[in-house]
Amino acid sequence: MIIFGGLRKGGHVAKGFIFEPPDLTTAAPAHLNEFQDQISLLLASLHEHQRLQVQWFCDSDYRAELLRYRHETERATNTWTRRCRNERIRRYWQAMLDRKLRRQKLVIYIARAIDTVPTPLQLGQFVALLPLVFLLIRRANGIRFVCRFYPKRNSRALHDAATNKAI
Repeated sequence: MIIFGGLRKGGHVAKGFIFEPPDLTTAAPAHLNEFQDQISLLLASLHEHQRLQVQWFCDSDYRAELLRYRHETERATNTWTRRCRNERIRRYWQAMLDRKLRRQKLVIYIARAIDTVPTPLQLGQFVALLPLVFLLIRRANGIRFVCRFYPKRNSRALHDAATNKAI
């Protein structure tokens, strides 16, 4: 969660999600239509005072995946398997450093203006219940996504785990 202008009237609150859509290049028309329906549902579920912001960018940071792969490689008992996996790790690590590996990321922010003046007691209760509030808002909106959502990493946001289940 990102707070702009403080927790007071006139401030804004935004929550970011890294959106990873499935690869639909060879999907059947029924799956494409379902995906479009879910995006339409997301847009229709926004209230009058909510805003949707989109950030698209590319990066080449595969460190976490490569380190996890290396950790699994160290547990391998077959010599040939370890040799092949270590070669792959070295090759992909160098490609990552040379910025030849690339992935696209889409971050969706849902923002809302704060239109009330909270008292100090309300602020403490609000911050303590924030994860529950977001969960209830998503469930109340009845949104179900086929895609996975991950909280925006490397930000000052409070982290919230979402799943592929109906929310």
